[in-house]
Amino acid sequence: TVDNEVLVLQSRALMVAVVKKLHLYAPVGQQGRFTEATLYSSSPVIVEALQPDSIEKKTEKIYFSFHPGTNTIEINNRHYRLAEWIRFPYGTLRFVRNPRNVAPTNNHYYFSLSPPTAVATSLRSGLTATSVSKLSTVINLSFKAENADKAADILNELLRVYMRRTVDIENKLAANTLSFVEQRLRDVEADLDSIERRNQQF
Repeated sequence: TVDNEVLVLQSRALMVAVVKKLHLYAPVGQQGRFTEATLYSSSPVIVEALQPDSIEKKTEKIYFSFHPGTNTIEINNRHYRLAEWIRFPYGTLRFVRNPRNVAPTNNHYYFSLSPPTAVATSLRSGLTATSVSKLSTVINLSFKAENADKAADILNELLRVYMRRTVDIENKLAANTLSFVEQRLRDVEADLDSIERRNQQF
């Protein structure tokens, strides 16, 4: 039913998958002279964790500089190349260029890591899913976020995850049905063999 699908779309499991796919467990921010700003589209890099589920608690801010000329980042006076997995005390990470930021600078940035489940729980409060009416099969989805690009990405990815889940369920049901039919065919074949042997004996 539509009400059931609304609950599925609002489930934590789907939002956790969105958080992992969009790497929302590692937001990037920028330290200004007087204020801080959380970046999304304007972040020069995207921080990816090799094992997001291994993040057990939120880390402190980790400051870094980005050097576009050499495609490296600098953390604690050490330089690391982009797209290479690096082992840190807080996990194995890599930094990749953000395709939306076409003119990055070498300003100082920071990132932090949070458990995907905690991030998903926080994001679910911004998601609204409602059926148009009791007789309709249409669902209205909206998401509130501090960044319009981020909100759009979350909604789009949520629908992709939902569709993949639907396909996986249908494939599993088809596989179970096929397995049942094959077992019944084997049973019928065994019964026919038994009848044939009795006929031969007779």
